[in-house]
Amino acid sequence: MGWPCVLPIVAHDNTKHNGRGKAPGIRRWGERALFEGPGTSTADLADWEKCERKWPGTGMACGDIVTIDADFIVEPDMADRAQALAFEVFGETPFIRQGQAPKVALVYRAAEAIPSVHLKTADGSGDGIDVLSTGTQFVAYGVHAKTLRPYSWIGAETPLTAGPDAAPEINQAQVDDFLARLGRVVELNGTGGRTGRGKSGGTGGGQIVRDETGRVVDGREFHLTRTVYAVALAMQDEGAEITVASLAGRAWEAFTASTLLDDARWSPEAARVKAAALLDRVRRGFVTLAPQPAAQMPAAAPSYLDHRKTVAEAEAETRGVVDAFFGQHVPAWKADREAWEVSAEEAKERDQEAPAEPSPVSWAARVETAIGKTALAIAGAAQAAKGGQRIVYAAPMHSLLAELQERFAAQGVEARVYRGYTSADPDAEDAAMCLDLPAMQDARDAGGSIRAAVCERRVDGLQYLCPFHALCGMQRQRQAKPQVWLIPHALLFQSRPSFIPKPDALVIDEGFTMGALPDKPARMSLDAIEQAPFERDDDGSVFSNAANDLQSARGALLRALRAHDEDGPLSREILLQRGVTKTVAANAYRLEWMRQREPGITPGMPPKARKAAAAAVAAHNKEMRLLAGLWAELRTFLEGSAAASGRLYLRYDREAECRVIERRSLGMVRTSWSAPALLLDATLPEPALLAPVLGHPVEVRADITARWSPYVRTRQIVGAPVTARKLGIIEGKEFDMPRRSVVDLMRLIRLRAALAFPRIVVVIAPQALVAKLSEIGLPENVETAHFGAVAGIDRWATGGGLICIGRLQPGPRIVEPLAGIITGEVTEALPEGEAGSAWYPRTEGGIRLASGATVKVEHERHPDSVAEALRWQITEAGLIQAIGRLRALRRGPDAPAFVDIINDVPLPLSVDAVVSWDEAKVGAWAEMAPEGVLLESPADIMACFPEVAPTRQAAREALPPTMVVTSIRDITIDVTTIVTAGQNTPGTEVSGTPKHVGAIVRQATYKRRGRYAPAKAILLPNAPADFEGWLFDRLGALEWVRIEEPEQAPQAEPAEASSPPAPASALPLRAADYDPELVTRFRCVVDVPAAERPAPVRAEVVRWTLPPDAKPIRWAPSIWAILATAAPIRLEAAE
Repeated sequence: MGWPCVLPIVAHDNTKHNGRGKAPGIRRWGERALFEGPGTSTADLADWEKCERKWPGTGMACGDIVTIDADFIVEPDMADRAQALAFEVFGETPFIRQGQAPKVALVYRAAEAIPSVHLKTADGSGDGIDVLSTGTQFVAYGVHAKTLRPYSWIGAETPLTAGPDAAPEINQAQVDDFLARLGRVVELNGTGGRTGRGKSGGTGGGQIVRDETGRVVDGREFHLTRTVYAVALAMQDEGAEITVASLAGRAWEAFTASTLLDDARWSPEAARVKAAALLDRVRRGFVTLAPQPAAQMPAAAPSYLDHRKTVAEAEAETRGVVDAFFGQHVPAWKADREAWEVSAEEAKERDQEAPAEPSPVSWAARVETAIGKTALAIAGAAQAAKGGQRIVYAAPMHSLLAELQERFAAQGVEARVYRGYTSADPDAEDAAMCLDLPAMQDARDAGGSIRAAVCERRVDGLQYLCPFHALCGMQRQRQAKPQVWLIPHALLFQSRPSFIPKPDALVIDEGFTMGALPDKPARMSLDAIEQAPFERDDDGSVFSNAANDLQSARGALLRALRAHDEDGPLSREILLQRGVTKTVAANAYRLEWMRQREPGITPGMPPKARKAAAAAVAAHNKEMRLLAGLWAELRTFLEGSAAASGRLYLRYDREAECRVIERRSLGMVRTSWSAPALLLDATLPEPALLAPVLGHPVEVRADITARWSPYVRTRQIVGAPVTARKLGIIEGKEFDMPRRSVVDLMRLIRLRAALAFPRIVVVIAPQALVAKLSEIGLPENVETAHFGAVAGIDRWATGGGLICIGRLQPGPRIVEPLAGIITGEVTEALPEGEAGSAWYPRTEGGIRLASGATVKVEHERHPDSVAEALRWQITEAGLIQAIGRLRALRRGPDAPAFVDIINDVPLPLSVDAVVSWDEAKVGAWAEMAPEGVLLESPADIMACFPEVAPTRQAAREALPPTMVVTSIRDITIDVTTIVTAGQNTPGTEVSGTPKHVGAIVRQATYKRRGRYAPAKAILLPNAPADFEGWLFDRLGALEWVRIEEPEQAPQAEPAEASSPPAPASALPLRAADYDPELVTRFRCVVDVPAAERPAPVRAEVVRWTLPPDAKPIRWAPSIWAILATAAPIRLEAAE
């Protein structure tokens, strides 16, 4: 019927398992879910038909179509209201799909690329609205996971009776309008609120059920939440002043009028709690009472689609990949290999040409940090090893391998770490694996076999052994027969040691491809090539046919090299014209190795004789290896079709005043390790980088990410001046004073560190910036690291926060040669600009918000796919590795944290907020944060912080923007999160009463002795324990100091009964003590008879609607219940 892109859907397993019956059966289906993306072809349908039993369902990829999924079930009529609103905004669609009534999905056509949006109701019911577009799909025909019944089409048409042209066409502006209007009906956000207290009954969860009169008899808690929001919207429209008391009062009236209250559990306190929570969300910017489309910043399609799952689902998917690899893929490879060996043996017996050797295919999975990929890989590998598979497990560092050995032991599998000659022997204290390291080094310098020269060797029937042979750790290692070998990544680029059996499978944990790129080129001058001998012996007394052939090949090579008029890559055409062919190169490679000289070193040889023997051949063999490597690279180049080599370059060496040839060969995994590999990495490179290094194809089987803990809040700060030039960290340039941008960054760091104190705050930035910040002086609870040096750091898993500044961005002239090494071809270079340098073009990208919205940014990309993949591995992958050090996935309520990402780089993660640098940076007042005290008096600031405010003008500039404590808490954003029951982190259990897990920020008032007015201070968590003593040391004698008690978190559960608060234990302060100026302008009138007035309470400052020049005031939480139920309290102008 013309539907642009249908998808096969896996079979449902006839259980209420949500993961089945909804997922597409094919991989990389997201590439089809694009506006004007690739459609379904007849060839696709023919391929999928073969898997009809596995994939009986039919889905539709969105992008060209947009589906409005009204996921409302708690209040059944909400689905009808959402549908009616959609028809009003978009027009009536004939395509209405239903799986579980009353939920509906409305299908429209897209007029443009529209990002997907996923929003939930704030009441925690799980209801919500999804705009399914770019990167998403939905099931058109199949079995619903909960009802276990087929999906039905209840509109005028179905996809089988009409094509998409029958649906109205919609655009982004209409979607924004629809969401804004729906937001006027029910409060929506990106995550949903806390869940209801029960699954059924009159207290909370379940559907909102009404009796025949229309009054709610079940689902009352959800109903109250929605009532409070509806009343707040109505008050906003009326222009009425919205306070906790006024909102709670009106909401309670509306709630009682629409609800049957047949128990004593419900009281006005319940409405007050929800009103306070709603206004707190409004104040913190999580919701607005004048809803706008989801993002206030420019919207765009996200650079990375949102594939996040729960932690449990992510673990299950990772386990599925691992189990399928060891349980299906590796056995199939072994069977193919064994069949080939039989066929090859038969061909040999018949003197026939052997069949082509099968090439392994590796599997790769991109698995986010902390999902548990290593644990799952160990479990799978251990099970496979028990079943007889020969497993080699590779990881980056020896320190990690030692830990893996213990983890395999816990699985009941013996694993052993491969250690080189110079590595420490774990079984011998203060000893290396080789007990004769000087002999080993001499043998290595000579270029021969270390084992034959140092360990054991038979010559003319005589056995030579190292004197330490019986004690040697290397010998014990050679005799070991573990079930699993653990090796460092670097060993993959060397020949497999003979004592490690040929593996059936490899596991390569973490990235290894960048290790295949050489740090520096192998260089040889053209003069050195011309002067190199052709014979093995120095005197050249025997001029063999081999030497003649080698001389001819080198002569042709030199003529070809000198025919290159300009420096640059070697040309295929010039090489072939001068007679350098792939056959000549292959033969010359063999002849060069024939020139290798045997050093004649034997185990136990006297050191002096051994060193002399090594010195006699070392230079010759080194030169031989350089020439052999050159011929090998020439052979590889000429076997291909590239016009110019990406690995062989001619340069003019100004120091040596001669031309040289530079070789940058790609380090490939040696064929002796050849086997299917399971690659697991949080920053998995593209197959275009993996396959050349492994030497065989790679299939990316999964891209697995999970939703972060709700106890971690992430914001990305865009538009910040964090380039090297703006930070003043350009190599070779010195600046006398720190740039303003560095000063602003330091202020933000100091405030963040003070608010998180005493927990650690991590700052990760370019190395030069870290050095500059450290030189200025960082707070004591700040630890630093620089990009590229964070791998394996786990000590920040409970840190209070992480600030990631800038990024490590290699220039085009760095990644382009690296791309040439990968492909063997010359990468097209970006053109140079007017300044004589090249840089990346800027393209549009989108930062993904947890709310489902996207914020548009511009970022830099290389147009060449391989160069871009390498740039990404250095820049984006470096950022992901840095952010991953905080372990944000499984944080619990006892370890909340913040993440500040200060750059414009879109990353494959969802952030809670995107703000501009102008919004995020703090003023000069943050210079006081390291002391934990923020003062409001300019004179006192000058006295206490002379380095911050040497003048009165500087002191005025250092004044905090407001002395209201809540404004400082606004600045902290996430450090002061109030965690309530029901906000469970996936994988953790949270229960009990609400808990304040953030910074404790207190307010203090003090008066200096003499004719000084009382002044205020804000005390941060790092404030001095003896604040009065701190003031005395700096200001002198004081008349008094008063410090407020820390606020208590508002209770989430309604009170059992309305009872007055307990009397304060101390004499309440006078209002004049708190704010003399305010008292002179206002007096408080309480319209309550004296006999009915509550006991005195401690005074604090609360927000009221006051004249523009008035300071805000706030009442203590201890009297919130009184304000909600007592007679009105009003402020009147004092006479």
